[in-house]
Amino acid sequence: MDSPNPPVVRPKIKRLSGSCDFCRRRKIRCDSATQPNKECTNCRMNNQSCTHDVVPKKRDTTNNSRQVTLLKRRVRELEDALEMERSRADSRSSDSDGFRTMTAAPNSVDDDEPEAGPSTQDFDLDQLVDDMERVSLKLNQHGRYFGPNSNVYFITKLLETTQGMDPDMNAGKKWTMHPWESQCVSQPPQTFIFPEPDLMATLVDLFFAYPATHLPVLHEPTFRRDLAAGFHHVNDSFAKVVLCVCAIASRCTNDPRCLLEGGHRHSSGWRFFSQTLTQSFTLSPTVYDVQFCCLYSSFIMGTSIPQSCWTMIGVGIRYAVDLGLHRRHQGELTVEAEIKRRVVWTLLYQERQTALYYDRPFAIRDEDFDLDLPLDCDDEYLLHNFQQPPGKPSRISGFIHELRLIPIITDVHTNLRRPRRAGQLSEAQLSTNIARVDSMLNAWFNAIPEHLRWDPHHDTVYSSSSSWLYLGYYDLLMVIHRSFVHGHTAHALPSMSICLTAARALSRLMGTLKTRYTYPLILLDMTAFSAGIIIVTSIRKRRLQQASQTAIDRDYEDLWRLIDVLQRDQADFDMCGRMAQTLRVLSDIPFASQTASSSSPLLVAPSGYMSVHQNVGPSKKINWREMDPTLFGLDPPEDSLWPAVPETTGSEGDDLQVWLDAAAFQPQWVQDMAIDNIMTDFFL
Repeated sequence: MDSPNPPVVRPKIKRLSGSCDFCRRRKIRCDSATQPNKECTNCRMNNQSCTHDVVPKKRDTTNNSRQVTLLKRRVRELEDALEMERSRADSRSSDSDGFRTMTAAPNSVDDDEPEAGPSTQDFDLDQLVDDMERVSLKLNQHGRYFGPNSNVYFITKLLETTQGMDPDMNAGKKWTMHPWESQCVSQPPQTFIFPEPDLMATLVDLFFAYPATHLPVLHEPTFRRDLAAGFHHVNDSFAKVVLCVCAIASRCTNDPRCLLEGGHRHSSGWRFFSQTLTQSFTLSPTVYDVQFCCLYSSFIMGTSIPQSCWTMIGVGIRYAVDLGLHRRHQGELTVEAEIKRRVVWTLLYQERQTALYYDRPFAIRDEDFDLDLPLDCDDEYLLHNFQQPPGKPSRISGFIHELRLIPIITDVHTNLRRPRRAGQLSEAQLSTNIARVDSMLNAWFNAIPEHLRWDPHHDTVYSSSSSWLYLGYYDLLMVIHRSFVHGHTAHALPSMSICLTAARALSRLMGTLKTRYTYPLILLDMTAFSAGIIIVTSIRKRRLQQASQTAIDRDYEDLWRLIDVLQRDQADFDMCGRMAQTLRVLSDIPFASQTASSSSPLLVAPSGYMSVHQNVGPSKKINWREMDPTLFGLDPPEDSLWPAVPETTGSEGDDLQVWLDAAAFQPQWVQDMAIDNIMTDFFL
């Protein structure tokens, strides 16, 4: 049945040509063409002289390209938003999914669309850009995520089931943002200084050739398309992504244009990265902001302030949750949806790694996200029905398998690290938890695809991903067991044996990587330092037990291989030089004798090196700022000295010798951990 009150269709308002000078300045509708004496109504009401003296300026053709680029991007934003709205409508029947709010669009863009005449062409183009800008801001293409138990979700469902709502009840017209608030949110565009075109092209190529293998947060074809269209000149968030890409890739080249004035190698990429440090947290986030957080964290890890990556990773996770990216995608799969999924998984893996290394709580729990793993498909094939060619393994397959470490890291953090829970565990429960984690990790290792198995004799396109998996395996093995190395528990000796075996494997692996790859990776260097600490501990204990020089030399061989890796990368990362020096100094300081006073400090020769068999030369205090990277950036205590380390009790001697012998080879149980494994299906 027809409605008794059909909606009134408003007539389309057309702009008349020949606006007077006053109306042109005020940008209001002029009716001088239809008025007597050509005097418009606005001029009569404002006691203005209705003149037509101002000649419209010719538009500079150099500005047209920027306007067209902006218009194209706005149209693409609207199309993406409409596609998202259609997808949301298809899945709205599922109450278990989260809800995103989206502001209603204006009735019609055509209502205010002008009909351009020869005399108003320039003004009309500017007006069209402004209209598109307002539409884009109101439509909010990404939306905001609210969980199914939130007030926003509940009230929205209530409104959907309420009949007879007043169609004129528009909250957006009654409740608006205050001027002082809008000034904070609507920030003026920033001015960025990008690399020269040839340098930009080189840096982008380097990024996708090396770092992007382990940092798949960007879709290469899409990124190159937007970069070529000049989108980084009109969108600040994308501009920061581009600058971070240039900063990370700067460490892979010797081009002096990547350095700050003065030419210090440690400043490589900083001229680009420093422009991204102005971040507003009042604006609605976009996917570019989440990508920026990942790239920011990757770059800052190689500076003297790596701790700040922890904060930025947390911000990125909040951004992702705000956009609803932590939930499974509903509707038809698109390239944009796959990009979002990859960037969130990268952020989650970064967060798990930093939480493990810093021993801090997670920002988001495993049960709070239900994402599918990224597609096992390379960037160039996402545009072809998301199908990887048969018989050609993808380059991202290594990263996908690395993501399967996340539940293992969560188990370690939850059941072995949490202070309240770990302190309440009995020895039997602790042993059970350790065995379960070891079994899960071994199942993950056995599930590494065949093309990603490490081959030290052949270098293939997958060797880099393969080495990354093996590095992650041995590193996590050390992180799990090194917490139990100290003390006189039943876990101390086998845990030290496992740590030493993993450290030796890492030393040999990094020795091969050093000859194959020349680009620096700070995470590899941090792993080398972790392995070096274990080997230094072995050297010091062997000296304490007066072990044979042959056994000590074997440890030194593995240690110096790791130090060599750190020394190679110290030209790029200041931290590497400090870590290498720490390992050198610690390995050359023996334990104090049993008769030494507990308050007497250890002294080193002026050269910084002290042989075990030589007499101690002139005394010199240890410079902690130069030795220990964990103290960098902090003021060390005045006159801080290394206190003498007392000799361990004699009851440990026999067991320690058994450990020393066991540490020389691969423990049998490490090879047989997966006999009774219940997690194998998860990794297949």
